[in-house]
Amino acid sequence: VGHGGALGGVLWPAGAAVSDGRPRTWHTPEGVPLTLVLAPLGERAAAFMIDGLIVVASTLALVWVMVQARSDGALFKALFLLLSFGIRTFYFAAFELFRQGQTPGKRLQGIRVVAAAGGPLTPRAVFARNLTRELETFLPLVLLAAPELLYGPVGEGQGLLSVLWILVFLLLPFFNREGLRVGDLIAGTR
Repeated sequence: VGHGGALGGVLWPAGAAVSDGRPRTWHTPEGVPLTLVLAPLGERAAAFMIDGLIVVASTLALVWVMVQARSDGALFKALFLLLSFGIRTFYFAAFELFRQGQTPGKRLQGIRVVAAAGGPLTPRAVFARNLTRELETFLPLVLLAAPELLYGPVGEGQGLLSVLWILVFLLLPFFNREGLRVGDLIAGTR
């Protein structure tokens, strides 16, 4: 959710650009109307790219530490997959849970994640939307960039499948009224 409403005492300037220019009103569990303007897809994409750069830098730092520790090949692969999954998943979840729905990228863009029904984000919603991100983005990117990490030797068809997978999830926000990604639909967030 971007500029143009109030949430938890934080005010955003009215009249900011949104995906369709219309504020949305939800009613909190207490029956209080909450009017927010959905953040434009461009701002959301920019926030994700900033956060993605932070995740990649953290993962590269992890690789450097593992190389310095001289981990053997099989142990290196296993640790890398486990720890990089942890970084990708818990980076987003931790910031969204403990920083009022804002990762550093979202903060720089002036947007935040909110519960669709008003009220605070629940741990269940945060983990649902972030585990879905793993399926939407990171798993197909790994399959595209380095499929041998998961499968061993692979053929060319898996690269095409990964590109199609990414495109389906990438284009989904353009085909629903509020521009939501699968994680937001599953978790009930905006």
